[in-house]
Amino acid sequence: MTGATAMSQARRRLLRVALALPLLCGVWAGSLWYATSADGALFGPDSRAELSVQFSAMLALTLAASALALRAMPEEHGGWTGALTPVALLAAALTVPERWTLLALPGDTAWHATQQRWAGLLALGLLLLAYAIRERGAHRRRWRPC
Repeated sequence: MTGATAMSQARRRLLRVALALPLLCGVWAGSLWYATSADGALFGPDSRAELSVQFSAMLALTLAASALALRAMPEEHGGWTGALTPVALLAAALTVPERWTLLALPGDTAWHATQQRWAGLLALGLLLLAYAIRERGAHRRRWRPC
């Protein structure tokens, strides 16, 4: 438990994420290698970086949604957000219009635009996560003229 430590709330939440991240990244690396190295695979080895950006964006958005839910709901109810967010993100990716698609294959003409959208979603997820994990009562120092 990290609740009784003398650390800030943001540091405690980052510690919780850091405990699970090596296992999650190991599973991702194994899955990525398996999916991109097989004969006749849909994605080739040259698409590993792009697929990793998509994975990172989904992870960042999921963690940000969970952290935002913890700010708005009691802790016992906020955890469900982390389980439902990837499903909601995938459903949203399937329903966006064709010109804003998030799901394209490496040979498609929309592949590079799709990767730029995923990079934008990664940045958005990281910004939302940084906002959500900060202390709730933290106030900025205001500059006061002499």
